[in-house]
Amino acid sequence: MTAPHSSSSPFAGDATVSERVLLLLPGVSRTPSIQSTLDDARISTESVESIEELYAELRHGAGAVIVTDEAVTEHAVQLLLRTLSRRPPWSNLPIIVLTQRQPQSLPGLGTLDLFTSETGGNLTVLEYPVHPVTLTSVVQSALRARRRQYQVRDLLEWLEEKNAALEASEEALREANRTLEQRVMHRTEQVRELAMAVTSAEQRERNRISHILHDHLQQIIHSAKMWAELAISEPETRDESLPRIVNLLGEALDTTRSLTVDLNPPVLEKKGLAAALRWLSDRFKNRHGLTVHVELGEDVDVPDSNIQNLLFQLTRELLFNVVKHAGVEEATVRAQMIPAGDVRLQAPLGHDTGPRELQTQLNEHQQHIRIVVEDRGTGFDPQSQSPIGQGLANVRKRLELAGGHCEIETTPGDGTTITVTAPVQQARTRSDASASEES
Repeated sequence: MTAPHSSSSPFAGDATVSERVLLLLPGVSRTPSIQSTLDDARISTESVESIEELYAELRHGAGAVIVTDEAVTEHAVQLLLRTLSRRPPWSNLPIIVLTQRQPQSLPGLGTLDLFTSETGGNLTVLEYPVHPVTLTSVVQSALRARRRQYQVRDLLEWLEEKNAALEASEEALREANRTLEQRVMHRTEQVRELAMAVTSAEQRERNRISHILHDHLQQIIHSAKMWAELAISEPETRDESLPRIVNLLGEALDTTRSLTVDLNPPVLEKKGLAAALRWLSDRFKNRHGLTVHVELGEDVDVPDSNIQNLLFQLTRELLFNVVKHAGVEEATVRAQMIPAGDVRLQAPLGHDTGPRELQTQLNEHQQHIRIVVEDRGTGFDPQSQSPIGQGLANVRKRLELAGGHCEIETTPGDGTTITVTAPVQQARTRSDASASEES
C-alpha cells in the first residue's frame, strides 16, 4: 500500500494514489469484468472488501470511487458523509454507483445528499451491466475532473505560500519602517546634539582667543601706544621709547603668529597627523609645561583631511583637559592604525559611558586609527555634570557623527585613559558618490 501524504486530509496523497480508482464491488462475479475493463484502459484500480476499508483508503487519497448498489447501505452512507464532510475546500470526489435497480429504490441513497455545501459530492449512477466504452468514458471523465481539482489544490497551496511570503514581506517592511523611523529620530537627535557640541567647542575657542587678545595682545598694544605717545610728547625720550615700541610690536607679532598656528598648524596639512602630534607635544611642553610622550605605531596616516583635522583638534582638547584638571606634569599619547576587521572595544564596558553597540557603530570593513590619551592624574567621575564630563560628551558626539567612537576609562584619584577610534576615510553619502561619478 502506498504511504499516505503528510497532509491530514482524507483525500491527500501522492501522484499514484491520487489517480487510483477504488472499487467496492460486493459480488465476486462482477469484479473481474469491471476491473479488467479499467485495466485495459490503463486506469489504476484498487479493490477493497468493505466500507470500512474504503473509508481507510480514502484517507490516503483517490481519483474516484466505484461502488455497487449492494454497498449503498445506511451505514455506508453515514460513513461516506462523514468522510466527505471533512474534505478540503478544493475536493469534490467523483462517486460512481453501479446498480441493476432504479436509483430511487436504493436503500439510503435518498439521504446521501451529495450536492450540499457541506459534502459537495460528485455522484454518477450507471445501470449495470454497463457497456465497457460507457464505463471507461465515465471513469476517465471523473478522473479528468479530479485532476482539475488537484490543479486547484496546487494553485491554492501556491497562493497560500505567496500570501504567507507577502505577509512576511509586509511585516519585514513594517519593521524596516519602524526601524528607519527610529534611526531617523536617533540621527536627528545626533545632529542636534552635534550642533550643540560644535557650538560649545566654537564658544570655548572664542573664549580662549578672547582671553589671549584681551589679557595679552591688547596689553602689549596698549603699552606700545603709551611709549609712542611719550616719544611724541617728549622727543628727548625717543632713544628709550622707540626700542621699547619695536620690542612690543615684535612680541605682538609673535602672539598673532602663535595664535594663527594654534588655530591651523601648517605642520598638520604639510606633514600629516603623526608629525602634528609630535609638534603638539613640543607645543604643550613649551607653553604649558606638560611633558607629552608620543608613541606612534607604524604608518600612522589619515588621508581624509576632515578626519585628520578632527582627530588633531580632539587630541589637543584632551591634552588641555590634562593641563587644566589632571594635576600632573606628564601625559602619554599613543596612535596606531587598526586594520579593517580588527576594530574592537579598547576599554572595559564597565568603564565606558558611551553606547554599548560599538561594533555596530564602527564600520568593520574600513581601516581605522586609534588614539589613546592617558594620564596618571586625579581622574574624575564620568557620570558627573562637571565641565570636563560635559566637554568629553561633546567630544564623543562629534566623533560618533564622523563614524568613530570615544571610550573613557577613569575613576577619581586613579588617572584617566581616553581612547578615540575613527575611520581613516569618512563614509561617502549617495550624493557624494553620484557627484563623483558624474565628474
